[in-house]
Amino acid sequence: MTAEQTSKISSLAQKLRGKHRYGAIIGKSPSMQDIYRVLDTIRESDTTVLITGETGTGKELIAQTIHCNSLRKDGPMISINCAAIPKELMEREFFGHAKGAYTGAATGKRGYFEEADGGTLFLDEIGEMDRDIQVKLLRVLERGEILRVGDSSPTALDVRLIAATNKDLRTEVHRKNFREDLYYRIYVIPIHIPPLRERREDIPLLTETFIKNFQAKHKKEVPPLSKKEMAMLTDYSFPGNVRELENYIERYCLLGTGIERLLADRPAEIGNSSPDFPYAELLSSNNPLKAVAQKARARAERDLITHILRICDNDYTEAARMLNISLSSLYRKLKETRENG
Repeated sequence: MTAEQTSKISSLAQKLRGKHRYGAIIGKSPSMQDIYRVLDTIRESDTTVLITGETGTGKELIAQTIHCNSLRKDGPMISINCAAIPKELMEREFFGHAKGAYTGAATGKRGYFEEADGGTLFLDEIGEMDRDIQVKLLRVLERGEILRVGDSSPTALDVRLIAATNKDLRTEVHRKNFREDLYYRIYVIPIHIPPLRERREDIPLLTETFIKNFQAKHKKEVPPLSKKEMAMLTDYSFPGNVRELENYIERYCLLGTGIERLLADRPAEIGNSSPDFPYAELLSSNNPLKAVAQKARARAERDLITHILRICDNDYTEAARMLNISLSSLYRKLKETRENG
């Protein structure tokens, strides 16, 4: 890097200090200032970006901001959740298919890559992508062309890739779940969004913005938060991150319920069960201590699963990912919960 470039970046960083917004992104914390600086430095670049962070931190918002501030802003932006596409359909959905490629393919179809030609393709939850498709994605990134299913000649494309994940891809590489060569191909410009609990100074600013937005959306005036209520929000850990904060503020605006009441009601709402244990039943078992431990664990698991599902708006795939279990395991635990009451 030349002295002139270093000076330019230093000057830019000074201008960004105290900046609370970057497009629709909100935050004044040092970590968000760092993200703003990176976003500014890649405005005229087409390089691949990998966005990491927990569920609810705003990875797609960062991707949209990158696209809207890039030289491709007049082109399309196609956003895809890799976890939502069945393995057997991935190749066709990503690369399209030719007429007659399979039974029922009466016409050809463009895939996501072709739809994004001249613009940006955002692959959310790329860590969920099947390894066979990872190989094909690597080939696209290296050659700049795709091969439709059932086609014999490749099609050249001009697509910028932005990927996101809430997984540690380096760990996934070690576990052989993610290809190492693809990891290094997409790990060009990394952007990590810290969880809200690590940037609590952004909570008041986000809260004020959400209140204004929901007042306009619902055409309803609500009183401003007291210092005590704002302090309660700032002290809360927000496992669902910005998305959870936004949900709380919308409930505050719609129901008129104070923040203290919303937070106080949360444990009972999540548990949705009586705190009493069936002691007579437990004492009649062969091993009461073991039985009560199993009962307590079952209730704790149910409460946690219920909480995560609320955070994810009943998105079972996201809930399984946050709990670090398979989707089938989540369904099994939910079934056991229903059967055991």
